[in-house]
Amino acid sequence: MKAVRCAPTPAKRRDAVVVPIIICGDRRSTADNLGWQSVLSCFDSSDRIMVEPLFFENDSLVTANGDTAPRFDTALVSISSETSLLQLASIRSLLPDVKLYGGGFAYASAAAFADALLDGGFAGEFDRFDVSVYERAAAQLAEHERPSIFHSPPAPTIDRMAHSIYMLPESVFPDTYLLEVNRGCPFSCRFCEVPRMRTERYLPMDEILLHAASIRTEKNRIGLMGTALASHPDFPRIISRLVDAGRQLSFSSFRAELLDEESISVIARSGSVTITIAPEAGSERMKSAVGKRISAAVLRSTVLTGVRHGIRRFKFYYIIGIPGEDDSDVLAIADELASVVEAAKEGARERKWMPMISASVNPYIVKKGNASGNERFIDLKTWERRKRLLSNALRKKGGISLHC
Repeated sequence: MKAVRCAPTPAKRRDAVVVPIIICGDRRSTADNLGWQSVLSCFDSSDRIMVEPLFFENDSLVTANGDTAPRFDTALVSISSETSLLQLASIRSLLPDVKLYGGGFAYASAAAFADALLDGGFAGEFDRFDVSVYERAAAQLAEHERPSIFHSPPAPTIDRMAHSIYMLPESVFPDTYLLEVNRGCPFSCRFCEVPRMRTERYLPMDEILLHAASIRTEKNRIGLMGTALASHPDFPRIISRLVDAGRQLSFSSFRAELLDEESISVIARSGSVTITIAPEAGSERMKSAVGKRISAAVLRSTVLTGVRHGIRRFKFYYIIGIPGEDDSDVLAIADELASVVEAAKEGARERKWMPMISASVNPYIVKKGNASGNERFIDLKTWERRKRLLSNALRKKGGISLHC
């Protein structure tokens, strides 16, 4: 099974120059990232260049179909996460003489490091310019010149939301067309740079429905994406309209305090059986430290309501290594999850089945925008010890699968 391009490639000139966009990661972990897909769509209208994705797998570059990458002398690079920065260093060593121009969400957090590896970098929202900006950049790339967008970017003029261009069988969601419905966030969690880097905005409901009507996928499934998905002012209505149109839906994670009875009911009616929530911290002290004060009572209510409406899986995301954290804060995560399991059992008595409860734990990442004083990453020894501490505590309580 080969990669599927969701829209036909626009007609190009015979002498169009192929410019790869290198994704710092393998196809499974990065194929569904809308950042590089958004950049690719920006250049689609140009007849001067053809932008094609390349993925970094097993220390080499491969095409969307897994073939060995052809030779090239210029490329764009998508840097979407902290691990992408490590991949970028390997890619640069692999391509010492290739001109690399890059950017992405993680670029702004470590521009100095990335700039040492790039011939030009961009820290803003690349897809917010008028089409003439991309036409000029494409012409410069075709002439092997440094695109002006990488040294004197214009002011953004367009609110364009990202969506799937490629669907790859190796990806986590191979049959799901992804559509971004909001960008930015109304909250200010300490660990997150989204509010600092992204303007809060929402794709209007009418545009979402119009775009969705044009999508044709084998399983008719659309994944709605956003950094604050349930904060969309028309969230329940959007889901209802898409379900009435016969769409199957999946969702990115939610803030539990935004999920009222109506929202949970339409999520369940969409065919989704999973709700993903990121409380991040278990103790009140750490919740206050990261600015995400979602109480255990709210989590219990969300789970109980979800089970009542037929939700069968609940995923929770937590962070270990928040500055000021101690072992008691880690054990508080186990206590909070245990209370969630009790709520699930209460709902299960009526439903006569028990939902799956899982938790994923990741280390706190110190970024340029969230660092205070001399904060440091959690050291490896402490990280491993606290993971074991949480794992042992959850094992004793039962009913929760842990992924670290």
